Amino acid sequence: MWVALFLKISMLFILSVNTMFVMDEFWQFGRAKHLFDEFFHTVWPGKAVGSNIFYKLSHWIGWDAQSMLLAGRLQTALLSCATTYVVYRVARSLGEPVVHATLIILIMLCFSTFIERSFRLRSEPLAVFFAAAALWACVGREKLSWPLLFLAGILSGFSFLATQKAAYFNFALGMALVVSALLNRNVRSAILRGSLLIFGWTLPVIFYCLVFRPDNPLLIAENLVYGPMDVAMTGHEFYPDLRIFVSQTIVRNLPLYALCGLGLIISIIRLPKLANRQKIAAVFTLTVSALIFSHSQPWPYVFVMAIPFLALWGPVPVRLMAKKPIAKSLLLVCGGAVIVLSFVRNIQYLSHDNGRQFTLMRQVEQLLDPSETYFDGSGMLPNRRQSVEHFLDARWVWLTNSEVKNSAVYRELVASPPKVLIDSYRLTAVRESLAPLIRDRYIGIAPNIRIAGRKIDPTRSQVFDVPVAGAYRLYGKDGIPQPDPLIVNGFRQDPPFQLSRSKKTILSGAGTVLYLLPDNLPFAPLPGSYAVGPVYYEVYRF
Repeated sequence: MWVALFLKISMLFILSVNTMFVMDEFWQFGRAKHLFDEFFHTVWPGKAVGSNIFYKLSHWIGWDAQSMLLAGRLQTALLSCATTYVVYRVARSLGEPVVHATLIILIMLCFSTFIERSFRLRSEPLAVFFAAAALWACVGREKLSWPLLFLAGILSGFSFLATQKAAYFNFALGMALVVSALLNRNVRSAILRGSLLIFGWTLPVIFYCLVFRPDNPLLIAENLVYGPMDVAMTGHEFYPDLRIFVSQTIVRNLPLYALCGLGLIISIIRLPKLANRQKIAAVFTLTVSALIFSHSQPWPYVFVMAIPFLALWGPVPVRLMAKKPIAKSLLLVCGGAVIVLSFVRNIQYLSHDNGRQFTLMRQVEQLLDPSETYFDGSGMLPNRRQSVEHFLDARWVWLTNSEVKNSAVYRELVASPPKVLIDSYRLTAVRESLAPLIRDRYIGIAPNIRIAGRKIDPTRSQVFDVPVAGAYRLYGKDGIPQPDPLIVNGFRQDPPFQLSRSKKTILSGAGTVLYLLPDNLPFAPLPGSYAVGPVYYEVYRF
């Protein structure tokens, strides 16, 4: 068991540096660049930015996009290890011996959903850590004192500031504390517990509001409440088939869900007979699981919020079955098979590597000075600014395609055109709507990379709607710079050509097809070999 646990933790770190990034990771991680700079002034995030504070460390550590993202992944993997330790301490506080507490951790890591999602650059891993710590504060001592309740409230507040979905944790912990007190027929204790928890929760929220806008903290408080409400109420309408992820995670982890679910049911049935700490943990787990699995947008990463607490109840049926020799032997065989199968699935997941993504990032990064912008709708480069700060999820894709020239994305791209476009699968989804802003302005020079430029036909004059002012030069099909002059608006210019941002009539007398591109490109562009096919996309496995 100890060997399997060591290998599982090792696999967590291997997957964290190898696995393909999904769109949400780029967006949530990259937003940290706005921290204490533009947040709540020119950039208004729709969700709490507690996770951005956490990921700011990786932005400081990294020296380029790839190193930042890898540092963030490793940082999150370490955070998941910390969560693992906290869950272990909770298990020990509930009376589990060392062997069974270790089994709980192994069960948690054998959930493919958990080990393949807990290192992702999202807000949920941070929220889970604080939620587990809050539960530990409530069950760590035999007697639940008011300082521990107050601490649990503060930790719950930190969880909420990581993501507002942590309101599930907050409600579940309050429910658990109140129910356990009522089962002990102590109404006064129930009221006191709830009050202390809310009071502790309020403090970090007030501090958060004062830090970001001391001149108007109520504005930040309003954003905390109403910011994610629109997404929570209507977001699922743009993803009508999300319930399939619930059935998928259950099917892929059926033995583990059955084991933990059975243990939880047995504990709930015996709830009045349990120790006070076990009552709190059981009600908390039941409430959190019910809320998470009934969530209107059950993306794979939300299950990470329930699995650590479900795992706490895995040893319950194990102890019952171990009393009979035949059942004990069967349990050992089935348990070994589940562990082996979980490793097989982890190894299969290694095929979803991020090599092509990093190659693309390095190329785009070379094309952009720190002051220049790009656009891909997801923020693939955390160390560069997008010209338009919009996350092209399904809702924004729908709005852009519905409103076209009246859409916010279209209007802001007109006002602030980027130097480079990255053909993410989301940008591909709005390509038709944005075609007037791409045609005659950008040209592909590598797979999935478009840059300000124009293909020059030697037989006729053409229009180049210069999106970004600067120095340009002619290149051949082989990517080699050419010394040929260019006729711009009837006047001859020698390279490099200084072009302002406006429509230009251009003509080349070179007698062959050339490409007008920015001067001093860091690698040889090959316009003739450009192929459209986004190299990163959503991969949801469990």
